[in-house]
Amino acid sequence: MKFPLPFLLLKFASERGVAVSQLTHGVFRHMVFTEALAKAANITFDRYLFENVTDLRAGSKWEGNFKRFHTAMRHGIVFGNYRDRIPDWKRYFFFVKISKASVGNFKSEQIKTDWVSSPDPLRRARPSTALKNKFNALRDLSHRIWPEVVEKLEREKRERKERKEGRSKPAVPATPISTRSPRVKKKPMGLRKRTAVPIDDVVVASEPACKKKRVESPRPRDSPSPSLRSSSIASRTRASARRTSSSAPEKVPEGVVELDPSFGP
Repeated sequence: MKFPLPFLLLKFASERGVAVSQLTHGVFRHMVFTEALAKAANITFDRYLFENVTDLRAGSKWEGNFKRFHTAMRHGIVFGNYRDRIPDWKRYFFFVKISKASVGNFKSEQIKTDWVSSPDPLRRARPSTALKNKFNALRDLSHRIWPEVVEKLEREKRERKERKEGRSKPAVPATPISTRSPRVKKKPMGLRKRTAVPIDDVVVASEPACKKKRVESPRPRDSPSPSLRSSSIASRTRASARRTSSSAPEKVPEGVVELDPSFGP
């Protein structure tokens, strides 16, 4: 790069609404490379051609509230024999005063010095057949000059595709997994059904066993308990009938109230 700055570079930055100081060194490199490649292919190099074979993009790193802009090649055009990374490249930047010595005859009022968040959009017209032929000529020449770059790009493309396909394919289990859910034996809800207990001519359903409660003193024979259960009444009636027919009285079970024989209708 030399002074005054190339008219094409100043015009490119002015048309996209960005300051020259906000462009990375990659923009200068692509511009010089495209000009040299076009000269080798006997193609006229101008700003219109450069804007159609490159894309101006914002970088990933912030510098305060702004980012720098770089260019990327389009239409399969490649180039090699350059340093991919330049450590501390910002240290090589310097600023000059806008004057005829630095910008030549370019109008100073068209030069933007303030940084912006994004460049002005580029309205590309549909390329003509002649322009497409230029794209193809530059691409084919660059592939012949740097075949190793083409091979590297193709390998990286295949690796990205394989990684993408590997993530999208579902894992196949080694053994088939049954989709049926195991049967779970459900516990019965509510009270358990009790078997009926026959008592003489009356069938009274038995009830869940309750804790035995010791009775210290039985109730008077002439006043039976109104809360006495029907099953207990039927059992005592049967016990009383056996007692009257037997010569030896049976022992009354513990915790049971003995009923008067005269009790009843």
